[in-house]
Amino acid sequence: MALDRRRSREALDGTVVPGDRPDETVPMVAPEAAALFQLGNLLEGQGFVVRRMSKGLMVGPPGAIPPVVVEVWCGPRADDGGRLWFTFAGGKPLAEAEDVTGALMAIKAALGGE
Repeated sequence: MALDRRRSREALDGTVVPGDRPDETVPMVAPEAAALFQLGNLLEGQGFVVRRMSKGLMVGPPGAIPPVVVEVWCGPRADDGGRLWFTFAGGKPLAEAEDVTGALMAIKAALGGE
């Protein structure tokens, strides 16, 4: 009888890794939501005030009660083959969704930062 290492690991340290068991359902996350989550975490790590909304992020300058904010969305860009892009609320492109550093720099510039 073969040893099931995944179940043994679970029994030994009490952890369960999503997807370890064939009968476990792992919820799917939309690529847009995943990209916004990653960008939001990066912005919060830089001290920005981030409010997560169903459609995107509202971002304020570091350490401020945000009287000045930018709204950031994420979605497919038709003129780039449907690839995901971060945009300002009006649709102005910030950066490709894979380029969170580029989006961070664009948001800093929009808020009067670096």
